[in-house]
Amino acid sequence: MWHPERHLFVVYWSDVSEYAIYTTWLDGTNRNVLLNATHGIGIVDGLAIDWIQRRLYFTNLGLTFHSVDGSACASHTVEMVALDGRMRRTIVSDIEKPRGLDLDPYNGYLYFTDWGSEPKVVRTLLDGTEAEILKDEGLSSPNGLTVNNGQLYLTDSNYNNKTSAAQILVFSTATNEWKQINLVENIKIPMGIAVHDDILYYTDWFVENDGYGFILLYNLQKPKSEPLAILVGERPTGLHYSTRELASTVPDATCDNAACTDECVRTPMVESSEPFHCLCPDIGNWILSSDKATCTEPQNFLIVADLNAIKMKGLDNNLDSKIHTLHYGHADSNFVAVVYSHEDKTLFWSDLHDGRQAVLHSDIESVNAQVLMNVNYSIDCLALDEKHQKIYWTGYNNETGLIAEVTLKRGASSYKELLLNLDSPRAITIHPDKKFIFWTEYGLKSGKPAIYRAHLTGRHHKTLMTKKLHWPNSLVIHQDELYVADGFYGRIYTMDFKGENQRELLYLSSTMDHIFGLQIHEHLLFYSRWYLPSIHMVDMITGKDEIFIDHLTRPTAIFVHHPANLSENSLCNTEKNTCSGICVPVPHDYHCTCEPGYQLEDDVCVEMTNPWQLTDDALCPDGCHTHAYCARHMPLLYYECVCVAGFEGNGKFCKVCPKDTYKPEHGNGTCIPCPEGSGTQNTLAAKGCVCKSLTAEMIDGVCKETITTTTTEPTTTSTSTTTIATTTTTIKPTTAERIVSTRNQKANIGLPYFTDCPEGTTIRLSLPPQANAVHLPITWTAIDHLGNRILLESNVPFNKDGLTFNWTDQSATQKVIFTAIDRWNQEIACKFNVIVEDKEAPQFTYCPHNIVIKTDQYTERVLWPQPIAEDNTEIREGNENETILFLQSVIHVHFIYPFPIYLSLSLSLSSSLKVAYYLLCIFCILSLSLSLLPLFFFLTPLTYTPLPLFSISPLPTPLTISFIFSLFLLLSIPFTSTLLSINFPFAISFTFTVSSFHYLFCVLSSPSVFIFRGLYSFFPFYDYLSFFCHYLFSP
Repeated sequence: MWHPERHLFVVYWSDVSEYAIYTTWLDGTNRNVLLNATHGIGIVDGLAIDWIQRRLYFTNLGLTFHSVDGSACASHTVEMVALDGRMRRTIVSDIEKPRGLDLDPYNGYLYFTDWGSEPKVVRTLLDGTEAEILKDEGLSSPNGLTVNNGQLYLTDSNYNNKTSAAQILVFSTATNEWKQINLVENIKIPMGIAVHDDILYYTDWFVENDGYGFILLYNLQKPKSEPLAILVGERPTGLHYSTRELASTVPDATCDNAACTDECVRTPMVESSEPFHCLCPDIGNWILSSDKATCTEPQNFLIVADLNAIKMKGLDNNLDSKIHTLHYGHADSNFVAVVYSHEDKTLFWSDLHDGRQAVLHSDIESVNAQVLMNVNYSIDCLALDEKHQKIYWTGYNNETGLIAEVTLKRGASSYKELLLNLDSPRAITIHPDKKFIFWTEYGLKSGKPAIYRAHLTGRHHKTLMTKKLHWPNSLVIHQDELYVADGFYGRIYTMDFKGENQRELLYLSSTMDHIFGLQIHEHLLFYSRWYLPSIHMVDMITGKDEIFIDHLTRPTAIFVHHPANLSENSLCNTEKNTCSGICVPVPHDYHCTCEPGYQLEDDVCVEMTNPWQLTDDALCPDGCHTHAYCARHMPLLYYECVCVAGFEGNGKFCKVCPKDTYKPEHGNGTCIPCPEGSGTQNTLAAKGCVCKSLTAEMIDGVCKETITTTTTEPTTTSTSTTTIATTTTTIKPTTAERIVSTRNQKANIGLPYFTDCPEGTTIRLSLPPQANAVHLPITWTAIDHLGNRILLESNVPFNKDGLTFNWTDQSATQKVIFTAIDRWNQEIACKFNVIVEDKEAPQFTYCPHNIVIKTDQYTERVLWPQPIAEDNTEIREGNENETILFLQSVIHVHFIYPFPIYLSLSLSLSSSLKVAYYLLCIFCILSLSLSLLPLFFFLTPLTYTPLPLFSISPLPTPLTISFIFSLFLLLSIPFTSTLLSINFPFAISFTFTVSSFHYLFCVLSSPSVFIFRGLYSFFPFYDYLSFFCHYLFSP
């Protein structure tokens, strides 16, 4: 190729031992590496240049990788790249052994050879589309090829001994005919080939001469001439002829005038309605949109780790559906795990290659790989916690393993090993909200593969499943269920988070072999296969299993990013929808299905006589009764044992229909009594009934009599006979084989149902401390026939955390109704009641201290600060007329006797008018009469703690009770000359009954009282202990 500055040609060549493509000028200077193994380059046997659009095309036979199950794989592609190394794109994939390559850029064609197990020559357009096999017979080892003047020349070395000898062939693009060029001298192992004018050049290996080879030329116009060796070398391979004349520098008007935002390639005018095709380059998340010109960032996509590359397929219906390479890894990379963070648009993946074992990450737009953390063990699976910005993985080395975590913001410095000494761990997934971590172990040491669960801290281990496992490769959480895929058995199981309610997706078992990755979005299940390198998509409504991505190398982990609902922008909403029944949306397509009891026939839903279709007994793994078969409830993916005709039961147990009852078809219905006037002729297990009268016929399930009468009219010449019947025609009696039809009886379709529904119950919820609302988690789910969850709706707002009930100043009953409607418009409801109670008592933040009054007055005015209280709902305050909650105590102390002691209290009431909680603020007012100076009074300190809290139950009618209970204790003590010490310990508990509701009033211990001999001889006096309790009830 001509270089504009140096006026020199640039030479491109590959080195199959160094896994690289090099460039240099024709004079040998300025040698550079264009691509090498770090870019995923393996063995490159074919090179070709599109000098019009300045692109290099090359074959790439990747390095062979041997997996643990003994399979071998490598990437085999044809790729193109700009001559400066940018805008790389894989255009043809899944070629067994690509070798020769050449272009016809003027006409828009690419040619390549495949010398694998089915050797062939293939032609495509320059973007790799519209592949056409030109020859796949009479070939053994097709090697080099070249295009010249409408002729395609090909060398076949017969290295695989599939033909009689090595050969050189020519194909006419005008007549589509192949011919063999018969050389006078036998060729040995021809490799490269080039043609200029009438001279054919080719390379040939003469293996018998110490491995040397030659470059020979042959005059096509002289068939009898011998090839002439012009150069001797050591096994020459690639060959290209070029003149020093400059290629046309005139701009390519075809692509220069195209509306492509990125890449453009010519197309043959005879093959396409457009003279060009637009392309988007790999390395970056840009996909061609539906306008076929603009490269757009997808909103929904699937990502797969494919040996040494990370690939993506857009799931948006308005974007191209072709596979797209996001990142080319090293040629010997072994990518296994992959996850994606939509928060910061970052990819995370693992490389298991020895010496480069690491977790890598990159922005999805540029895909410039960076190392998150290097490790010394293999990482098979990653799990991302976007909520807490952490990434978890399983690692193993020498059959032992661990689970580790890293905080993304802190990187490798936050590395922490949560679980150690695991037995070959493989898959991992987490539930951030429930704080669960789930993982699988191969059990290579113990021989016991299993599934486990633990807290995210690594504690509280629990074994979930140990049976029916061998290679548990993948785990995924969907609708609060755990799905596990076993690669050895090719099965997928589901269970709850406790490991219970295990079941197998039986309708998938027949299609899967070595399943590895697993993802679920809505009703779509995606899984990767190793033996047939592909990604499959299963519609869990229709059961359709189809190849979603093919031509892969060795797909492992997959990740589906689909924030949008599948029904949004679905083809079901366009004129392309031809379904007569139900349209099921899938990416880039749609599926048709029918209501239960109908079957799809040529896109038309046809009503079935019996909705139960007999199927393989393996789909009912628990086995069926002797008189039952496994059947599918069409068109659902619901399988059940059903009793045969003439037997009733549930499929697990079937009993014969008694006489005079019948069951016409297989199913789990009950036997039907014969219509009046019919029976089963004393037989059991009848499939139909017979009219008892021989002159009756069963018509629409009813026996109708047929009567023949004859009348004779007198005549002089003859007698005529007329037959009159009670029906329009005379019908023969029914035979024993004739049955009552059930065609018009509506099929009994299984209804959806709720699990763990608190139907009809009343749930009492207590307000938590410092909160005026309470949450009720949703533990119930709605399930349809398929076992899939149904969207819930409720008359009370709810979210993923559950229902929220706010305090409404009363403990009223709230009715909660959850409803769910399946896709067949069958509705169910879950109804229950909720009562929110405030059992949290109020608290005093201030209560007055005891008050001592010294006075010689008969009465004394006493004041104290108002107590202060708080509650989780509301403390109400007011005066006595407004249902006082604080008794603002301003009283007069009357000193009738020497030692009056007054006990006062204040009350706090929570805001409930039906359930009240009281906290007592208790303090004492002690009055000392100054007129009794010779008398000494010692009072032990009073310390009052809050009284036991008590609940005021709802009263039948609103009632306010205000009462004073006083205990007057009269104590007469005769005067003595000796010291008298009397203790009055009181522990008084009283119960007052109102309408069978009991209330605990108060508990108090009185102080000890000491009385000394005084001045008043033989003067009797009285001690009064007045005990006041003032309660306010507001029911």
